[in-house]
Amino acid sequence: MARARQTAYHIRVVGTRDKLVAGTPDLSDSGRIDSEQSIDIEYAGKHLPSDARFWWQVRLWDEENVPAHGRRHRRFSPVGCAMRCAPAAVDGGWVAPIPRHGYPDGVTLPAHLPEAMPFRYAELPLKQPAASLLKLFQRALFYPFDETAARFESSDKVLDAVWEVGRYTLQATPFLGVYVDGERQRIPYEGDAYIRMLGHYAVGREFAVQRSTHEFLLRNPTWPTEWQMHSLFMAWEDYMATGNSESLVRNYGLPARKTLVGLARSDGLISTTSGRQDKAFLAAIALASGELRDLVDWPPLLAAGVVGLDPVPGETDSFVFTDYNAVVNTFHYRALRTMADIARALDRDADAR
Repeated sequence: MARARQTAYHIRVVGTRDKLVAGTPDLSDSGRIDSEQSIDIEYAGKHLPSDARFWWQVRLWDEENVPAHGRRHRRFSPVGCAMRCAPAAVDGGWVAPIPRHGYPDGVTLPAHLPEAMPFRYAELPLKQPAASLLKLFQRALFYPFDETAARFESSDKVLDAVWEVGRYTLQATPFLGVYVDGERQRIPYEGDAYIRMLGHYAVGREFAVQRSTHEFLLRNPTWPTEWQMHSLFMAWEDYMATGNSESLVRNYGLPARKTLVGLARSDGLISTTSGRQDKAFLAAIALASGELRDLVDWPPLLAAGVVGLDPVPGETDSFVFTDYNAVVNTFHYRALRTMADIARALDRDADAR
């Protein structure tokens, strides 16, 4: 059975559900727009305060000019989520206190939201013999996620379970509006974020968190050499998924510098140990502190230094590091090719050459 093709849409935004039911939109009413566009439609109504909730509704028409049955509607908040702090005690109950996250470079929640933290299990010791647990519930903070947008089922139950773990990871980890590594640092990393954004495209029609993470990392990069160049890959995947070039145009110069062409010698190979990482170069790629270091996977000294353990072999599969590493230059070649694709997409053919 062929799927219907959208030919028009109508979007309304209201302050209360009653106005939605009554058909009296007070914030925005697009009227019928003849267009196949189904994503990346800018809001053009009245100002929406960030600490309030609203309702939006969309109606679609197919290629035979028949409106879709019913009108989809959903409540939303401009900050992506809306929660209110629970009181410390309710009818003799107890709410676990969570201190505000204090990692200096971490992504934090807005002040009006309660703190949240990822965890794998919770232990509640009942020290008094007569004490008993009457009720336990968890309040979870999620970035908006459509659990019905994708499904997977196979003849292998283990494979089904692996898919579900992957899907839930993409539901749980963007709770701050960007892909974070969990509670350890609460910052995104380019390599991890690139994999997550590709996975997120596969399980839903979500595009904002991918772009937000990418643009955050453009200006708040991490230290691995290869991951700087992942910003090019993320920029291109964002464009390929959305067809929207606004981010490419707005940030054009910065991804170009993150090809790390500034580290190249006369034959085009790049190295982080050639003395070219001066203040001007580091400022150009927005690296605020330290210098780039080649990663490959997880070098022995870094593995020991980060986790504070005795020296461990790392996970480099006996890769031999030199001043000009093959892995790094392979990424550099792909970054240059990707930057050329970006230039052509923006009609900058001279840059592509």
